Amino acid sequence: MYSHPSKLDFIATAKAAGFRIHIFYFHLGDTGLHNARVASRVQAGGHNVPESKVNSRVPRTFANIRDSVGLADELHLVDNSSTAKPYVRIASWKDGTWEIFVKEVPEWAARIMG
Repeated sequence: MYSHPSKLDFIATAKAAGFRIHIFYFHLGDTGLHNARVASRVQAGGHNVPESKVNSRVPRTFANIRDSVGLADELHLVDNSSTAKPYVRIASWKDGTWEIFVKEVPEWAARIMG
């Protein structure tokens, strides 16, 4: 998970050591969808994450992604809310600029893009 503040320090340390940083952020529309996907995973034999943890991690992860824009060499925003049309590439940050791949940028992505 990318919800802990130490992740930003880890990224900064890696970048300072000469690593190129590529982040792919797969966004889900809301925490209810996160919890539904966890429940589906549990039904299929996967591990559980309590709803309270999911609900607390989602906004922290979002904030860390937003704060990663200046740290990452590339940051890719992907909307994975729809099972009918998964993995919608929204935008990519590279070389200090955003490239947009959709006609209308979702509100959540616009908040990350500033």
